[in-house]
Amino acid sequence: MRLLILGGSGQTGKLVIKKALSRGHILTALVRSPTSISELQSPSLQIIQGSPQQKDDLARAFTTSTPDVIIVTLGSNEEGFMTSVHRNLIELVTGNGSEGTTKIVTMQAFGAGSSNENVFWPIRMVLNYTSTAVGQRDHNMVEEVMRKSGLKWTLPRPVMLSTGEQKEVKDCGDAGEAKGTGLIPSVSRQSVAAFLLDIAEDESGRWIGRTPVISN
Repeated sequence: MRLLILGGSGQTGKLVIKKALSRGHILTALVRSPTSISELQSPSLQIIQGSPQQKDDLARAFTTSTPDVIIVTLGSNEEGFMTSVHRNLIELVTGNGSEGTTKIVTMQAFGAGSSNENVFWPIRMVLNYTSTAVGQRDHNMVEEVMRKSGLKWTLPRPVMLSTGEQKEVKDCGDAGEAKGTGLIPSVSRQSVAAFLLDIAEDESGRWIGRTPVISN
């Protein structure tokens, strides 16, 4: 499977790359600084320097071959950053004629979109009314543009990220409505990385158009 990774230099992104290589996939990673993932060099990994906000840079990542799945593990602390990235992706995928095949899997966080109402209220106030609100609004808009895109997409929303080994992932519902989720348990980055790849590899369609909140 051909994968395009955006956010590969981050903690979770590096784990996605490592696990994807171990599963035998062919990867392209678009990163601002290639040296940030130099330790992951492999014949199966092509590293392209650039910004996902620049459509020309993203287009170069499509040049070699159209990705089967695009995995996004970018963070957002800038108004509209993730939204502009996804608008670029939508334009490239539809312009390439692969809207019926290419999947986009974007890691968000518990508290985005419809899951916000199920976060324990003191934590919800922090998410919505402090500096983190910028990222919240951005991810909410990402969901809006993806729902209108007509593409195949999934927006997994991990609860509090932690270190530790890979464990089984629990699907807490698309709004995090499962009992106890509102208190924000934890999920290891190892588990999240594996889950993102499981979605990428899934051929049943069970995750398409979903926003699963996940925990361990």
